[in-house]
Amino acid sequence: MNKLTKSRYSIGSFLCMIGGVAVFVMVILVTYSSISRYFFGQAINYMEEVAGLLLMLVAFLSFAHVYNRRGHIRVEIILDFVPKKIRDWLIILNKLMLLFYLFIFVKLTYDFVKMSYAMDCHTADAQLYEVPWMACMPIGGALLAYCVLVSLIEDIAQIIRGNHLEAEQVEVAEEHLKI
Repeated sequence: MNKLTKSRYSIGSFLCMIGGVAVFVMVILVTYSSISRYFFGQAINYMEEVAGLLLMLVAFLSFAHVYNRRGHIRVEIILDFVPKKIRDWLIILNKLMLLFYLFIFVKLTYDFVKMSYAMDCHTADAQLYEVPWMACMPIGGALLAYCVLVSLIEDIAQIIRGNHLEAEQVEVAEEHLKI
């Protein structure tokens, strides 16, 4: 595996660990809030806000890991009925379209974060500063774009070598996940 491939899997794994910690913290906080409500009759007011922000962190930062593990939803019925050469180029086209939409996503969410910063946005109850949490959107999108770009470069290299994509992609992913 080359350095780019290792970097995309390392980024995904690192973000997955951050997401795991966030889920753990979310479970602890929600459990504490529920026990506090049940036994003491009052819940922590801002717990829903914190849980929502942690969920947003998990959702957006997990993009790269899910992409690398091929865990996203794919509809491959069309690819099953076309010749392998056409299938390879359809996969390339798919990744180019994904990069285009990710560019738009990152741009729009970055503008949203800038606007939130300019407005000095805070959550309603806890008064938590929202910008770091909102920054998960463009960061997650940008890291996913990096993973897609590296994957695209790998796919083009495979096509140039005369190999078909699907088997190679699965082998590379499985090789890394064993490590």
